Amino acid sequence: MMTALMDIFILFFDLIRKQTQALRMMVVDLGWSLAFILIAALLITASAAFFLLGMYQYFSALLSPVAAAFLVSFIALVLAVIAAWIAHRKVK
Repeated sequence: MMTALMDIFILFFDLIRKQTQALRMMVVDLGWSLAFILIAALLITASAAFFLLGMYQYFSALLSPVAAAFLVSFIALVLAVIAAWIAHRKVK
């Protein structure tokens, strides 16, 4: 009777140890995934900034710098509103 009870305790603590190791590996994997998502977000932000800078320089050659800045900021605002609208639709 006592050995059966001890076997149950040993099996229980062994199960706890294995589950803890599995949880630790999942947390590490989640951390790496979040790090790569952050890197991707930073790269997307930088590429969008360069894209808008290129648009500004192009429009600046055609229009006055003030009008080019206004046009590029308006395009950026429209893109931001579209992105927010898509995010809002996904939440519902």
